[in-house]
Amino acid sequence: MKRNTNFTTQINGIPGKVVGLTVLPIQGSCSLQLVDDFLKTKTQSFFGLEESETLTPVQDVRTIETGEGCTWWLFWIGVLTLGIMIGIIFIVLAFVIKQRWLIIYTSRANLVVFNRNKEKIEQFKRGLVEAMLSQNSSKSKVSDSSLKPPTPPRPPVLSKTQL
Repeated sequence: MKRNTNFTTQINGIPGKVVGLTVLPIQGSCSLQLVDDFLKTKTQSFFGLEESETLTPVQDVRTIETGEGCTWWLFWIGVLTLGIMIGIIFIVLAFVIKQRWLIIYTSRANLVVFNRNKEKIEQFKRGLVEAMLSQNSSKSKVSDSSLKPPTPPRPPVLSKTQL
């Protein structure tokens, strides 16, 4: 599977954090962009107070996870407002409005982005997997073409007169 050298794909959304077994969205904006053999991550916090940009080699990506779940903040607002009977609407909305996320586990960090478009998440995931496969195939070509390791030196042979 050959990859075009100027192949670039990008996904934008809301950044997130992995807390225990739960994925939580945080305020701000995030973009993941696949540039050559690097994954470029740009994160901007709420009101633009903090900005960060990270370049991660594609070979450092360990796992790619996609997920979908209910909107928990709507659920808890619904539980709190059940006494007013409006809570039922919030609880129903919590299960109807789905959150979709993409988590990229690397050797150093977890990159989380929330995006409502399931197809866009899948396209980005396919592009990242393709980049990982092409990186691995180029590694195997280099290792195949490399020379065999040198043979270890032999111990010196002692003659009878040296003993």
